[in-house]
Amino acid sequence: MPRRPYQPSPLKQIEKLSDEGSRVARWLADQEGIMVGFHRKLSALCVDRLQLAEHHLAFARQIQRRGKSGKTRQDKRQVISRAYYAMYHAVRALHLSLRGYDLDEHRKLAQSVTTDLAGHLKPKIAKKLHQVLERARHARNEADYSPYYPVPL
Repeated sequence: MPRRPYQPSPLKQIEKLSDEGSRVARWLADQEGIMVGFHRKLSALCVDRLQLAEHHLAFARQIQRRGKSGKTRQDKRQVISRAYYAMYHAVRALHLSLRGYDLDEHRKLAQSVTTDLAGHLKPKIAKKLHQVLERARHARNEADYSPYYPVPL
């Protein structure tokens, strides 16, 4: 029996919509009178993304509670990486909820906090969130890719 080709779920398809693709999908949904269903799927994707953020944060905390996070290089790296991804997915959910499309590029997501989301957040909060996300992204890049991070151990 031949294998069926991979068919992404509707949520996966919504997740991959660009800003322009989201606008077109909303227009089509509105034309067909199915906007409510589209908003439900968008909301479900936001919830799923927040749950993923919670899982990453819980794992980072679990590693810390083991009592080894200060003793081994790999544990420190994992805590940094998982904590960053918790922030990353939470901000993706925020972006999706407020702007109606998902943004998965790490650098652009951090920049979007002070541009795309500026009208939805207080300027001071947007600036601080951008700074924290950028610092965490740089720390995660070092933790995941540099053989010399963090220094000193």
